[in-house]
Amino acid sequence: MLKHDVENGRELYDTLQFEAEMAGVSAGLSSSFINVVDRAEIPAKPVEPKPMLNYALGLLGGLLVGFILVLLVESLDDTLSSSKNSS
Repeated sequence: MLKHDVENGRELYDTLQFEAEMAGVSAGLSSSFINVVDRAEIPAKPVEPKPMLNYALGLLGGLLVGFILVLLVESLDDTLSSSKNSS
């Protein structure tokens, strides 16, 4: 029974060692075809956040939502209203 356990352990070790070697070989093959296209450069100004754009979009979005709410409330208002003529 112990011999069987030792043989199973040896087979498992050999399999893992073979897999590790294959992974190393495939990693070495795939990394040899890398070319640098453009060097990385530090940007002159930050990419994000853009506060003026955010303020403008917030203002326009708020105005649009407010306008839509006014139209919705007016279209749902079914109360009778009359104008009094004082003539």
